[in-house]
Amino acid sequence: MEQITLHAAREKLPELSRSMAEHRGSECYAITDHGNTTMVVMSVEMFRQVEDTLECQSDGNLMDSIRRSREDVAAGRVLSEDEADAAIGW
Repeated sequence: MEQITLHAAREKLPELSRSMAEHRGSECYAITDHGNTTMVVMSVEMFRQVEDTLECQSDGNLMDSIRRSREDVAAGRVLSEDEADAAIGW
Protein backbone atom coordinates (compact mmCIF):
# COMPACT_ATOMS: atom_id res chain seq x y z
CA MET A 1 0.00 0.00 0.00
CA GLU A 2 1.46 3.29 -1.06
CA GLN A 3 1.72 6.01 1.57
CA ILE A 4 0.94 9.60 0.72
CA THR A 5 0.80 12.67 2.90
CA LEU A 6 -2.49 14.38 3.58
CA HIS A 7 -1.21 17.50 1.84
CA ALA A 8 -0.25 15.54 -1.29
CA ALA A 9 -3.56 13.65 -1.24
CA ARG A 10 -5.49 16.91 -1.28
CA GLU A 11 -3.55 18.08 -4.32
CA LYS A 12 -3.69 14.74 -6.13
CA LEU A 13 -7.24 13.62 -5.35
CA PRO A 14 -8.47 13.69 -9.00
CA GLU A 15 -5.33 11.81 -10.08
CA LEU A 16 -5.78 9.22 -7.31
CA SER A 17 -9.38 8.70 -8.36
CA ARG A 18 -8.42 8.14 -12.01
CA SER A 19 -5.60 5.80 -10.99
CA MET A 20 -7.98 3.68 -8.93
CA ALA A 21 -10.44 3.51 -11.81
CA GLU A 22 -7.70 2.50 -14.28
CA HIS A 23 -6.42 -0.26 -12.00
CA ARG A 24 -9.94 -1.56 -11.38
CA GLY A 25 -9.87 -0.83 -7.69
CA SER A 26 -6.74 -2.81 -6.87
CA GLU A 27 -4.93 0.18 -5.38
CA CYS A 28 -5.34 1.84 -2.04
CA TYR A 29 -3.41 4.60 -0.34
CA ALA A 30 -2.47 5.11 3.30
CA ILE A 31 -2.85 8.78 4.08
CA THR A 32 -0.41 10.15 6.65
CA ASP A 33 -0.67 13.28 8.73
CA HIS A 34 2.49 14.37 10.54
CA GLY A 35 3.99 10.90 9.99
CA ASN A 36 1.01 8.94 11.36
CA THR A 37 -1.27 6.92 9.14
CA THR A 38 -4.71 8.38 9.75
CA MET A 39 -6.85 6.91 6.98
CA VAL A 40 -6.94 4.71 3.92
CA VAL A 41 -8.35 5.76 0.57
CA MET A 42 -9.63 2.97 -1.65
CA SER A 43 -12.01 2.49 -4.52
CA VAL A 44 -15.65 1.68 -3.93
CA GLU A 45 -15.02 -1.71 -5.55
CA MET A 46 -12.29 -2.55 -3.04
CA PHE A 47 -14.39 -1.25 -0.15
CA ARG A 48 -17.26 -3.54 -1.17
CA GLN A 49 -14.86 -6.48 -1.30
CA VAL A 50 -13.64 -5.65 2.21
CA GLU A 51 -17.25 -5.43 3.43
CA ASP A 52 -18.05 -8.83 1.89
CA THR A 53 -14.96 -10.38 3.46
CA LEU A 54 -15.78 -8.99 6.90
CA GLU A 55 -19.36 -10.20 6.61
CA CYS A 56 -18.17 -13.72 5.78
CA GLN A 57 -15.60 -13.72 8.57
CA SER A 58 -18.20 -12.64 11.11
CA ASP A 59 -20.45 -15.61 10.23
CA GLY A 60 -19.29 -18.36 12.59
CA ASN A 61 -21.22 -21.10 10.80
CA LEU A 62 -19.73 -20.16 7.43
CA MET A 63 -16.20 -20.04 8.83
CA ASP A 64 -16.68 -23.45 10.50
CA SER A 65 -17.91 -24.86 7.19
CA ILE A 66 -14.89 -23.47 5.34
CA ARG A 67 -12.55 -24.86 7.99
CA ARG A 68 -14.15 -28.32 7.74
CA SER A 69 -13.98 -28.19 3.94
CA ARG A 70 -10.28 -27.41 4.03
CA GLU A 71 -9.74 -30.32 6.41
CA ASP A 72 -11.70 -32.61 4.06
CA VAL A 73 -9.58 -31.56 1.07
CA ALA A 74 -6.35 -32.01 3.03
CA ALA A 75 -7.48 -35.50 4.10
CA GLY A 76 -8.48 -36.45 0.55
CA ARG A 77 -12.19 -36.60 1.34
CA VAL A 78 -13.30 -35.21 -2.02
CA LEU A 79 -15.55 -36.25 -4.89
CA SER A 80 -15.05 -35.86 -8.60
CA GLU A 81 -17.58 -33.73 -10.47
CA ASP A 82 -19.31 -36.88 -11.75
CA GLU A 83 -19.44 -38.38 -8.25
CA ALA A 84 -20.86 -35.17 -6.82
CA ASP A 85 -23.50 -35.01 -9.58
CA ALA A 86 -24.50 -38.62 -8.87
CA ALA A 87 -24.65 -37.95 -5.13
CA ILE A 88 -27.17 -35.15 -5.61
CA GLY A 89 -29.09 -36.95 -8.33
CA TRP A 90 -28.10 -35.05 -11.45
